[in-house]
Amino acid sequence: MSADLPFTPAHVSSIATRASELERIGEETQDPEALVRAARLYTLAVRIVDDIQHREALPFMHSDLARVRDELRTLASERIANRTQDDGGAAARSTSDPAGTITRMFREIAVRIEQRLERRNEPAHRT
Repeated sequence: MSADLPFTPAHVSSIATRASELERIGEETQDPEALVRAARLYTLAVRIVDDIQHREALPFMHSDLARVRDELRTLASERIANRTQDDGGAAARSTSDPAGTITRMFREIAVRIEQRLERRNEPAHRT
């Protein structure tokens, strides 16, 4: 019943933007967790490029969806923290996403991965 909405280069760009930001933060603060998250996002971006270009690759997995949902939770937490810091006059540590563009793109990515997981789990025979 769900339409097959294709991934776009904009999805890859949003993931690469977020990964680049995490990589920068990880290097500045020497935070290995931020560097690991950046690497996981870069990996997801490559998987989406494979999907866009119809290259042979592993199908999307629940771990891919979990990765996107983790980033959505982090983006939401950072947005709340940025609002709190802005009220107190302190500068935000990470780049803000005032228009919500990256957050919106991550939500779209989650929807598309969910669709692929559903389609893969559908019975082979439909009448």
